Amino acid sequence: MSREPYPGRIYEFNGRVHLLRGHKIVLVTLYPVQYIPAENKILFYRCMRIELSLKHSEAELHRFMVDQLTLSYIRELVINPELLSTYIGSPLAFNAGNRYLIITRSTFVNSGCIGQLVEILEGLGFTVYVKLVEDIKYQYGGRDLPEKIRNCIKTYYNVYGISYVLLFGDADPDDVAGGAPNYVLDKSWEVPVRYVVNPDKDRNCDEDATGLPNDLTPTDYYYAGLDSNWDSDYDLNFGESNEDEVDWLADVYAGRVPVRTYTDAWRFVSKLSSYISSLGERVKRVLLVGAVLFEDTDGAWAKYVVHEFYPPNVTVIGLYESAGTLSYSSAEAYLASLDPVGVNTCSHGGITALYLHEGPPFVDDETAGDVSNTGAIWYAAACLSGAFDVEESVLGPSLGEVMLRDEDGPVLAYVEATRCTWIFRSEALFLTGCSGMTDWLFWCYMVRYGSYGPGYALYKAKARYYIKWSSYMNDEAHRKVLFTEMLLGEPAMPMFFSYSPEPVSGTYHVGDYITVHGAGFHPNSVVSIYFEHFDESNFLMHRILVVSSVMTDSGGELVHTFRIPDVAPNVRYDIIAVDEYGNIALLGNILVLGPLSPPPPSPFADVLLYPSLWLIIPSTFGGWSKGG
Repeated sequence: MSREPYPGRIYEFNGRVHLLRGHKIVLVTLYPVQYIPAENKILFYRCMRIELSLKHSEAELHRFMVDQLTLSYIRELVINPELLSTYIGSPLAFNAGNRYLIITRSTFVNSGCIGQLVEILEGLGFTVYVKLVEDIKYQYGGRDLPEKIRNCIKTYYNVYGISYVLLFGDADPDDVAGGAPNYVLDKSWEVPVRYVVNPDKDRNCDEDATGLPNDLTPTDYYYAGLDSNWDSDYDLNFGESNEDEVDWLADVYAGRVPVRTYTDAWRFVSKLSSYISSLGERVKRVLLVGAVLFEDTDGAWAKYVVHEFYPPNVTVIGLYESAGTLSYSSAEAYLASLDPVGVNTCSHGGITALYLHEGPPFVDDETAGDVSNTGAIWYAAACLSGAFDVEESVLGPSLGEVMLRDEDGPVLAYVEATRCTWIFRSEALFLTGCSGMTDWLFWCYMVRYGSYGPGYALYKAKARYYIKWSSYMNDEAHRKVLFTEMLLGEPAMPMFFSYSPEPVSGTYHVGDYITVHGAGFHPNSVVSIYFEHFDESNFLMHRILVVSSVMTDSGGELVHTFRIPDVAPNVRYDIIAVDEYGNIALLGNILVLGPLSPPPPSPFADVLLYPSLWLIIPSTFGGWSKGG
C-alpha cells in the first residue's frame, strides 16, 4: 500500500479567469483532508491560508452588469463578495435593469402573437427587443447560423445589458440529418439550436431514441454563456472537451418556446397571459412525484430534499412509487385538482412519456389534453422528454412540447433533458451529482428567487453544479447533464411576485435588531418569517420561525424589525418570508455570530462542505502571476 498521501496536493488552480456578466471570477479547489493508505491515517489541515498575487489586465475591457439580479447571483457564488464594490463604483459599471431579447421568425411576428408577448413582458417591467433570425443571418458575422445568433445576443448584451433571451421557434432535425450539423434556414418556424460534440458512453441510446446522431447534443446553453466561442480550435465541432472549453457561467438566462404554427404560438401566449393575470390571487401549491429508478435508487429521494425548501405554510403533495401512491390516475387527478404552480418529477423518461420503474407511464402526451389548469413550472428529471428537435411526423412532438402547445394544458415552462442523461446510483451518491443534484438545485433557487423565473433558477443551478464538479468537467457524462437540461418555456415567468427590494446581508450577532423589506406579497395578508440554513453534507434544512405573523399593507409590502433569536452561531442563514397564499421571498442572507463573539472566522471555514471555492478579482485586475 502506498505511503504517499492522497490526493497528494492541497490545492488546485488552473489559472482560468471566468467572466460572469463582466465580473472576473476564479475557482480554487482546496484539499484539507489527505489520506495515507499504508498507515490508514487521515491528515486534516484545520486552517488554510490563500495568498493571491494579481497583475493588471491587458485584455479587452468588459462592461460590468451591476443590476440586483447579477449582484445577488454573484454574492451566493463567491466567498469574498465584498470586492463587488470595486465593480459597482467602476466607470464601466452598467445597471441596465430588466432587459429582454426575443429571437424569432416573421411568421410569428406577422401573426401578432409576438406583439402580445411583448405587452405581457412590458407589464412585468421589462424593456423588450425583438430580432428576426432572417435578419440576423445577414446582419451579423459568424461561421454558421447559431454563431450569428449568438453574436447578435452578445451585441444586445454588451449594448443594452439584456438579462433574458427567448428563442421563439422550433429546431429543425434536418440540420443534423446528414450526420454533421448543416444549418439551413428553410423552415418558416425554425430557430436553430446549437449541436455540441458530446461523446458520452450511452451505448447509442440517443440515436436509437431520436434517430439523430448519437454524439451531438442539442443545447441552448450556447446562447447563455457568452464569453468563449465554444470552438477554440476553429474546426466547427463545438463544445469538445479538452479542446473547446465552454463558458459554463451564463451571462443571460435563455429559454425556448418550440412552436411551429401561429396557432400553437397564440395558444402559448394566451396561456401565459392568463397565468400572469391570475398569479397574484392564486394559492401556490406544489406537486412532487418520484418513481423508482433502479433497485438501489429511488427518485423520491430528490423529492424529499425539494420538499425541505418549501416552508410549512405551503401545500406540498408527494406521489411516490415506492410508497404505492403514484399511478397514471393519481398523477392526472392531482394535476387537475391541486392546480399546482410547481411540478417536480424524477423518473425514467421517453420522448412522449414519463415512466414508472419497468412499468407503464404515469404521464404521457395525452395528459395535457386530459388536464385543464392554470399552468405550472415543471422540472422533469428524466431522459428525453424534452427532445424538441426530433422529426415530429415520425416520433411526434416531445412531451414538453405537447404540454406547452396545449391551450389549457398544465405547463408554461418545462425544464427537461433533450437526450438521455445520467445519474449516480445508490442512496449515498444519488443527490451528490448528475441529474439527482441538478434536480434539487433547481428548486433550491426557484423557491428563493421565484420572482425571477425558471431561466434564472436553471442557470444558477448549472453554475453551482459546475463549481462542485469543475475538476471533472472533461467527463462527458457531467458535460451532458449540463448541456442537455434545457428550458422549454418563457425564462422570466414568475412563480410568485414576492421579492425583496433591499435584501439584507453582512454579519450580525444573536440579539441584534435587523430590518427586512419585502414586496409583491398578497395585500393585507399574514406573513411568517424564517431563518433557514440548508446543510448540503446531509441534505437537511434547519429552519427556525422567527416571526409568526406580520401583516402586509394594502400594496402587499412589509417592513419589519425584529431581534435575531438564539440560533446556532457562526452559520449563514437565509431570511425567508412566506404569506398565507404561499408567496415566498428571500429577504436576505446573513452570517450570525453568537452574542459578544469575536470577529467571524475566515470564510474559508466552509471548505469542508464546499471544497471548490470561487474568488472574485478586483475589477482593476485581470490576470495572475502566481498563486499559493
